[in-house]
Amino acid sequence: MSKSRSTAHKLRTYHRLQLAAHLAKKAADRLVSQETGLTVTQVAVMAAIDDLDSPIQRDIADALGVNESAVIETLGRLRASGLVERSRAPEDPRAWVLALTHKGRNVLGRAGTAFAPVNEVIDQQLDDQRRTELTRDLARLVDAFSTLIQGT
Repeated sequence: MSKSRSTAHKLRTYHRLQLAAHLAKKAADRLVSQETGLTVTQVAVMAAIDDLDSPIQRDIADALGVNESAVIETLGRLRASGLVERSRAPEDPRAWVLALTHKGRNVLGRAGTAFAPVNEVIDQQLDDQRRTELTRDLARLVDAFSTLIQGT
């Protein structure tokens, strides 16, 4: 009698991962939008600006793991809303240094509060050890898929 192996295919791991990510993003978007009128993607851009020291557009894209072109439209909307400002980079006059405005910092704080229930669901469903393991495993998957995409 052969032992049945639990493969990603048999367990429908990709489907479950995709569904969990989709539902988490949908819940987060609803909560954050109700409080701020922004999407989680817009808030992620703002958080990256806040986390990095004098970031330029490329830094934001790298921090979020997206193409620079994906950040352009979001930054335009955030600037138009008065949440982000830019100034010329002293070392490269073609680049813009990004910063949150006072209003942007205020909105980012409200978004963090609105996002808290998403983290609470994770905390309620997974104990400390499982959260740590899941986070480590997801980081490994990010690295592996990044390598697959790059073709190396």
